[in-house]
Amino acid sequence: MTSEDLEARLARVERTLLEVVTALGMLVGELAQREDLALEQPEFVERALEAGWETLFPAEGPRRTVAFELPREAAERNRLRELAPGALGRAMVETGAIVGAMYEVPRGASELALVASEGYPAAVMAEYLTIPLDADLPAAVVARTGHPLWFGDRSEILARYPHLAQAHATTETAVGIENAMGAVVPLTSEGNVVATLLVGFPPSGDVAVKLERLRERWSFA
Repeated sequence: MTSEDLEARLARVERTLLEVVTALGMLVGELAQREDLALEQPEFVERALEAGWETLFPAEGPRRTVAFELPREAAERNRLRELAPGALGRAMVETGAIVGAMYEVPRGASELALVASEGYPAAVMAEYLTIPLDADLPAAVVARTGHPLWFGDRSEILARYPHLAQAHATTETAVGIENAMGAVVPLTSEGNVVATLLVGFPPSGDVAVKLERLRERWSFA
């Protein structure tokens, strides 16, 4: 990124922040008169924070609408675990990914469980065999919100999740690539997120295009 690009991005962020502050100031009076504030609802706050981040740091390409619906029988717990390794392998082939993982999101549980992994160093994945549902990690965010995340390069990933810097560097060294791209998408069934799919690949092409192609061609079962 050149200094001119950085200055332009900072200027855009500054303008957006000013607009947000102004809008919030106008809303304070209205909110003060209401007794049914949605901000008292945790799930509303979660969605609002995610939407706010995407407003400040918009993704390149189409709006993030990619989602994958699984047949009900494939989403059943034992069946999902049985199918996950093969489904992950096919997803990696379709996207050109060199690393991938899949986490089950058991209904009513407080954490995600790793059900398939390929390409990641064992030491890295040993830290993430389970992930708290409320964790500040991509798989957990997607599980909570039902909205996919994708990252065009390393800087986009680490700007949002700086605490993943070491794991990311270890993975890139192990697989022999730099500036990896990545995505996390929800796998849903009957309106519920039942799993999250993570894929990472070399910096080539457009992530959104890769995911759309995956949705068109990929079969979980």
